[in-house]
Amino acid sequence: MRAVLDTNVLISGLLWRGAPHECLLSAEAGLYELVCTNWSWRRASWKSCVTS
Repeated sequence: MRAVLDTNVLISGLLWRGAPHECLLSAEAGLYELVCTNWSWRRASWKSCVTS
């Protein structure tokens, strides 16, 4: 199964514990495949470079 997570869920899962973090752990465990479009990945990468 594949899943696209909301950006807020991704960021929350990386920064804090809780349900969003559990979603990321489930993907890491192979319960589903986390997918992302090239456009959103490039946009997220660009924004993280700008805010750093």
